[in-house]
Amino acid sequence: MGRLAEIYILMNELIVSARTSLKEFDGKYIYVQATPVLERFGKEGQKVYLKYKGLILPTKVAKKNEDSILLEFPKISQEKPVGDRRSARVTPSKKEIFRVILGDKVKELYDISEEGFAIYCDLEDVDDFKDKTIVPFYFELPRVGEAIKGTANLANIRDYGDKIICGFDMVSVTNADTVKIRFYIYQRIKEILEGEE
Repeated sequence: MGRLAEIYILMNELIVSARTSLKEFDGKYIYVQATPVLERFGKEGQKVYLKYKGLILPTKVAKKNEDSILLEFPKISQEKPVGDRRSARVTPSKKEIFRVILGDKVKELYDISEEGFAIYCDLEDVDDFKDKTIVPFYFELPRVGEAIKGTANLANIRDYGDKIICGFDMVSVTNADTVKIRFYIYQRIKEILEGEE
């Protein structure tokens, strides 16, 4: 039995979404259950977004078979973001402590992409962050202990049940640090798809 997933297809001004299940990941392809909507709109070569367990992965339809849609697992390179876009977003492992220092506040990471990150915050934090155009940040990528620092600005505030999520765009980060983040994201994507979370 598969694991619940969603596929989003952006078509001009129309967004097509389908609830499906992740059946298998073989290192090259991500197999998802075919649905009538995916059969109709998921053409080979079509860019799609896979949402699964906090992961948002831009990819494309590679193949179709009788009961599955095969999504391409993106290759990683230093020059290109994961999925050829700066949209791949992952949550940290529950086994790891991943905290971000923003100004003088230490906050737990909610998720991260190559362009930004989101943290758990409260209304007092929101008041502090919304009045600042640039906030210095620092964090260490788990496992490798690589330090990442730069500046960020508040991009969005989301109600998340009984918690608040503050999303930040990273304004200044070195190219070397962006590559370190990319490798961390790629490693987390594989762990999530392989069911290690």
